[in-house]
Amino acid sequence: MSVLNVDAAARGPDEFARQLNLLGITGVSVNGSWVSFDLVIPMGAYAGATRRIAAEVPVDFPDMPPPGPHVSPPTIHPAGAVHASALGADWVYWSRPTPGWATERSVRAWLRHVRSLFAQVTSA
Repeated sequence: MSVLNVDAAARGPDEFARQLNLLGITGVSVNGSWVSFDLVIPMGAYAGATRRIAAEVPVDFPDMPPPGPHVSPPTIHPAGAVHASALGADWVYWSRPTPGWATERSVRAWLRHVRSLFAQVTSA
């Protein structure tokens, strides 16, 4: 089943986690509205490093995307808009909405966005 073929009844954090698993991402944890997982960074200053990523997933996902990623360990983004995270001192929140959500409402699109944010980080 393609992650783009979503069961209309599948919603929120559980659907987000299901799509992550279909993409081969392991170590997915769901805690209420939060979904977290390890991501190997493909490009940029942290290429090859692993960061823990968390998303506060709306109950109406995939209609609405999660806001920007929460990142651990705290990592600065060169464009700013890095804030304290509700997850604690070991995390930061990158306030970056997902562009083009109306065209592709999926975890694949959200991950593409997160990866593109890491590609913008040119110095560690």
